[in-house]
Amino acid sequence: MKPNSALLKLIIRLLILIILFILIFIISTVLYSARYWPDIYNYVNANITIKRIPTLSEITVAEIEYTTEFTTEFDYVDSTTDAYEYFEVKDAYSKEKREVNIDFAGDYSEVPEKGVLVEYVFIDEPTTVNVGKVPDLIGDSEIGARDFKDVDFLDGHHRIVEELERYSRSKSDEESADLNVVSAWIVTVFVKNTTANGQFDYVCDGALISNQHVLTGARCTVHANATFKPDDVIVIVGKKSLQGSGGNEKAVRVTEIHRQDNFTIVNGKVLNELAVLKLDEIVYVNDDVQIANISTGELGDSDKSLTTAWAFSGELKSVYFEKVENGSCADGDLENVLCATYGNEVALCPSYGGLYAVKVENAWFLRGIRSGDPAERGICFIKRIDYTTLDNYLDWINQFLEK
Repeated sequence: MKPNSALLKLIIRLLILIILFILIFIISTVLYSARYWPDIYNYVNANITIKRIPTLSEITVAEIEYTTEFTTEFDYVDSTTDAYEYFEVKDAYSKEKREVNIDFAGDYSEVPEKGVLVEYVFIDEPTTVNVGKVPDLIGDSEIGARDFKDVDFLDGHHRIVEELERYSRSKSDEESADLNVVSAWIVTVFVKNTTANGQFDYVCDGALISNQHVLTGARCTVHANATFKPDDVIVIVGKKSLQGSGGNEKAVRVTEIHRQDNFTIVNGKVLNELAVLKLDEIVYVNDDVQIANISTGELGDSDKSLTTAWAFSGELKSVYFEKVENGSCADGDLENVLCATYGNEVALCPSYGGLYAVKVENAWFLRGIRSGDPAERGICFIKRIDYTTLDNYLDWINQFLEK
């Protein structure tokens, strides 16, 4: 049976109308809800900090005035007391008034008595004899217990809490000081994106090793087995966030790129992964820009070691390594490669081309540069990363510095 063309056209038109109605409904709903978007954004990104909670002694009781409103005009008589205001109404009885039922607050004596113990007594004006003291409602003789071991226990508990808080504050301050030292060495490397209108994209980190040289990973300068052109690379010193700019940031162009002479990738094994970038101009040091401290001799046992990572918020964070060093590397025991591990509680991925810093005798030293392909950037499930140690490359590095 051949379908009726008129009926088919009618069905198609109805479907088109229904689709248009749904689209109009969705658009109108989105436009109508647009006024709530700022509130949703503020709720999601709320950053509320309670700086201080007022003490009980700072809480004041508001005074309440009871007034009676009449429909007639009245004159205000300036005769007040501490608690009430009086009004004299002209011809109040001869004027038509609105009926208002007024419930007067009763005296405290009308409140049913209950066996309630008053917990707090506020003294607004302490006497000169007992200044700042609140009289005890129950004397010591009325207290049945004579053993105050519980008080000692609470006192000891408070001391433990205070010690933990003090330790937490000192640890946080110490970590902040470590980050301030190491972050001043960090240089961010950006490469021009040929498919995004010439914009520069973040690729790697590096370390400032002189006023005009940056040390980074060799794979941070390579794409499709070809070294980047210097004109396509810029570095930024003093950067503290990938989401914004700071006062001491400075972008500098690169004029030369030198990969380590023996840099190779054979059967997935990467050797001698280092590169030096020469800058177009001299970088001057300040609070946020410092030259990395590279040891020229044997370092003793390190007190601690760390690297840095960019958090989801864009801020630079520190990642501390565990004490175990020189463990099994991803490619086996390779020469000039150091493997470092960090805890599972860390949700950050250390930067490619980033630094491996160690603290020895209250001084921080740059010991290695991260080895890795920045194209593999993503969620890091493996908590072990490889670094190229600098011990055997000092002569190679110094040849650029001497020039």
